[in-house]
Amino acid sequence: MKKTNFLNKIIGAVGLTILSGQISAQQTYVNKEWDVYSGNPGQYDYVSTALDPNGNLISISNNQPNGNSNIFLNCICPIGNVLWQENCTSLPLVEDYGVDVKVDNFGNSYTCGAKHNGNNYDYYIAKYSQTGVLIWDYQYNGIGNSDDAPSALVLDANYNVYVTGSSYGTNTYTDFATLKIDGANGALIWESRYNFNNKPEVATDIKIDGTGNVLVCGASAQNFFNSDFAVVKYNGSNGNQIAVKRHNSPGNGYDLPSEMVIDANNFIYVLGTSNSNLPNKDIKLIAYDPSLQIQWTEYIDKSGGSDEGYGITLDSNGDLIITGYCTKSSGGTDCVTAKYAPSTGNQIWINEKTALVDTQTSKGRKVKTDSNGNIYVTSEADINGTRDLVTFSYDSNGQLRWEKSFNNPSNGSDNASKILVNNESIFVTGKSNDGGIDNTVTIKYATKEKPLDPVTDINGNQYVDNELLIRFDTSAVIKDVIDKKDFTFGILSDFVKPNVLNELELKTGFSWKSLSTFKIFLRMTTADSISITRLGDTIRLDDFWATLSVYIPVEYNEQQIADSISTLFPLIQYAERDFFSEFHSAPNDALYSSEMIGLYNPLNGIEVESAWDKQVGQTYTKVGVFDTGINWRHEDYGDGTSSGTKVVGGWDYYNNVSPFSQVEPDLDGHGTATSGLIGALRNNNIGISGVAGGDVQAGNTGCQLFSMAIPISGQVSHSTLHSIAAPAIVEGASYNPSTGYGYGLHIQNHSWGTPTNTNVLKEAVKSCYQNNCIFVASSGNDGNATINYPATYKDEWVLKVGANDGTGDRASFSTYGNDLDVLAPGTNDLYMVLDNTNNSGYIDLVEDVDIYGNPVFLDINGTSFAAPLASGACALLYSEHNTNNGYPNNLAPEDMEAFINSFKTDVPPAGYDQETGHGRINTNYALEKLMLPQYFVKHSGGQNNTTAIPSYNNQVIVANNINGVAAGSYWADRYQVTNTFLDIFAPTQTVISHWPRNSSSVGVSAANPITGDTYFSYTPTISQNVASVTTTTFCWFITTSTNSQTVNKWIPAAPSQLRTAYSLYVKDNAVTGIDEAELESGFNIYPNPSNSQITIDYYLLTETDSEVAIYDATGKLIAQHTLENQNSGNQSVTINISHLADGLYLCNLKVGDQIVSKRIVKN
Repeated sequence: MKKTNFLNKIIGAVGLTILSGQISAQQTYVNKEWDVYSGNPGQYDYVSTALDPNGNLISISNNQPNGNSNIFLNCICPIGNVLWQENCTSLPLVEDYGVDVKVDNFGNSYTCGAKHNGNNYDYYIAKYSQTGVLIWDYQYNGIGNSDDAPSALVLDANYNVYVTGSSYGTNTYTDFATLKIDGANGALIWESRYNFNNKPEVATDIKIDGTGNVLVCGASAQNFFNSDFAVVKYNGSNGNQIAVKRHNSPGNGYDLPSEMVIDANNFIYVLGTSNSNLPNKDIKLIAYDPSLQIQWTEYIDKSGGSDEGYGITLDSNGDLIITGYCTKSSGGTDCVTAKYAPSTGNQIWINEKTALVDTQTSKGRKVKTDSNGNIYVTSEADINGTRDLVTFSYDSNGQLRWEKSFNNPSNGSDNASKILVNNESIFVTGKSNDGGIDNTVTIKYATKEKPLDPVTDINGNQYVDNELLIRFDTSAVIKDVIDKKDFTFGILSDFVKPNVLNELELKTGFSWKSLSTFKIFLRMTTADSISITRLGDTIRLDDFWATLSVYIPVEYNEQQIADSISTLFPLIQYAERDFFSEFHSAPNDALYSSEMIGLYNPLNGIEVESAWDKQVGQTYTKVGVFDTGINWRHEDYGDGTSSGTKVVGGWDYYNNVSPFSQVEPDLDGHGTATSGLIGALRNNNIGISGVAGGDVQAGNTGCQLFSMAIPISGQVSHSTLHSIAAPAIVEGASYNPSTGYGYGLHIQNHSWGTPTNTNVLKEAVKSCYQNNCIFVASSGNDGNATINYPATYKDEWVLKVGANDGTGDRASFSTYGNDLDVLAPGTNDLYMVLDNTNNSGYIDLVEDVDIYGNPVFLDINGTSFAAPLASGACALLYSEHNTNNGYPNNLAPEDMEAFINSFKTDVPPAGYDQETGHGRINTNYALEKLMLPQYFVKHSGGQNNTTAIPSYNNQVIVANNINGVAAGSYWADRYQVTNTFLDIFAPTQTVISHWPRNSSSVGVSAANPITGDTYFSYTPTISQNVASVTTTTFCWFITTSTNSQTVNKWIPAAPSQLRTAYSLYVKDNAVTGIDEAELESGFNIYPNPSNSQITIDYYLLTETDSEVAIYDATGKLIAQHTLENQNSGNQSVTINISHLADGLYLCNLKVGDQIVSKRIVKN
């Protein structure tokens, strides 16, 4: 069906509420099409490249086929095949070398190089046909009969050749020697030489202006101790010198131009290096008018070290773009790219791109632009112990668009030389060492813009126009293509097998093979099939790599096509639209006491100050911030360097680059704000204190932070997409040491949400849970019971956090209900956050624009800021109860939720309620209740029985697509697996509570229909220090469909692979001096869910009365039991619930004036 396309904006539905319009965006994808090695250069590593009219790349360098070095030409076609090569044979035992090449509109190549004549070097100029056949050559031996070395070549409109270089004169050292050669026959038309003071002159570049005049630039010596920039202008017809201009920098050191450009008005711009104050070097840029009068001069001096300019170009607006490098005080270098206004020399922006280690090297070499003003730089940088060739692109405003690094298979050194841009193709050439031999290498990159145009459906949900996210069965995709990380986009036939394409066409009526297709899980391959969980278990990772983004024809309705092709299960596991989400919007630190009261005030805070006496956060705890990025240069994260910040890793999943490559890694500020609440350095005498910020004075920087950036960069709507967030979640939670995939995070913070549930997002959050990674999410800012994802996925998967205000109660905007867990401060009177644009700034307001483009200042309020406070509290608990700290195991997600929800500050009304959940986080209380020597959590369970009890030939319904089994009716065999586990602790220790851990379990229920949800029942028998637990779970073997089609698949796995896991909460009674109010810690209900009866366990400190009450979801009292004169210790009561309707109930246990609550599910 044809659809109506329209653009709307949902204002402030879920996110950080701002009045701004959603605008279209594009995400840049980059393929490495090929790399070709050609030639083995000698001691001279000159190389130059040009493109012919057919897109073939011509390169000139040198080659050593027999020990000699020849001028070497190589022609590579657009698909990476070598079409022809030409070795210009040298004399024995000499090293000739190529320098420059240009191509005319007929495909002829004009080259220059240095050729030895037996006594000295000459200019060697040659013309080759489109097929590499020599047409003519010319060898120039200058008047000094000594060495002549060309440096550059240019063609005029009639394809005459102009070459300049350095040539020894008769009574001089080297001169600028410029030749004009007839392009038709190779005859010399004229020769002009320039020498200022009979001292060395080194020509470096040559250009022709709009009137046909020839400009030559180079270094011209006044004496043997200094040189000047010199520009000489010649009449193109006869070679007569028209003008010359020299410029020496203060200090009269060695100045060396590197490259020159001429604009449409014939103004000349020369970039190079000024060595005016040895050993200091500065980048130097000069502008000349057509008569060579200097208009302005600009320098870049980073920190008094060596700074050099190498490449310059003009963009489509006539602005100047330069690149080079600057040396830092650390000794490392940054690749510098800057934009200048040509009329004034004013610097519009400058970017300094660092190496991953601050003391290492990053240097820009050459720069080009395209017709859209995008900038492309080829550079070299130290990465993981080797020098790599790094190519990247900025937009016209200097924001990083993409970055690609090339490291040869031998892990040798790679150095950049040249870059060419032809529409969406980028060609980079340099030198690559395979560990022993240098080679000339050319890499071709191709780019494609993935359109992210928002449209709004009838429910008000925004999604990407024409895009479908399709999860294919692994048998449907071409795995070799999936495993090519450098191949990120193409057409669907590149990724999917022909039989699947045929099925899609038959189903929909249109051809799918040529549809634009993009990988979603760009950094994942088929080898990434397992993950090591945070508890050390090895689990199978879902085949997320089989998910692709496909753009269907504009005339078709996305949802109708998704529904249609979803019937092709199992070839199509699911198909869905790609939806937008929005970001919810006593230490000595200077701003702590005045601005961070939400950390310590008992009326509205989370009781962190007293918790810091017990735990401050440790570096072995890794927290990922899934947000707009983190300004890792901020002073409250470290010293501002990539090696000195506590933000130790991460990725930008929109731009597909490292945050350490970005000049502004957080354009929005939301991520910097949230991450600071988690982990800003504590006790560093400045700024604020993050909850898990360590103790700098004691040498502890606290939890590690990871910048997992998921925004659509530059969008004022603070948006992300499910196709961007899901890969980040999966990679953050995974850890595969064999392939290097995954970050192995312990905690993920998500301060964003969407009202739309999708398979790709749900499965990503489930994978996080199965990796025992704690997932913290903000509830939303709707002020009602709106369902937002990911916060409202299964309760056990997510710690869902709402916001309290200065009263300590729920903030009016905080979304409630639907398994809300706890509250944390979410109004800016309770905290201050870090500034993303000022490395020493702290803010409680954020500047934005309204729908009319006017500046507005917004309070930093929202559940966005409650969630990171909860994540920080989790990081403290995780740092404490950790195998690195002497505990038997790390905390699982279920453990964390049990402690955060149980040991909290209750917010009226007493017990659990929909608006405030279990209450407000009390970090100190929760930490106190899990600390050795008095308390600890012991993980138990697993598998100790491979005997399964079968029940054959059951007719069942599979409720949804599971494990390759489509939803429908089947015949199946059911297997019951029962395990019994025994744990014996020290005589002074008592098991005071227990809970199941589905995150480490594999098994489903015996219920029909089969949902695939993890389930097991368990029966604990606890006698002080002895815990005997019997668990029962099931699996199904689907044999055939009810129409007799063979299936033979397990749900969820075979009996031998089933596991049941649980946690035991243990108290050591021999330890005294700690508050004994652990009522809720012993409160446990099982089985839960249940369809017949429940057992309620709890622990009493003294002889007392207790009361158990059950309420339905509306708050109506269903049952009440009063138990009088109960002895101290473990208590148990069984209640029949078989008569109750299926649904959610609340069980309250009252002892004295304490009331604690837990939810019950009757099914």
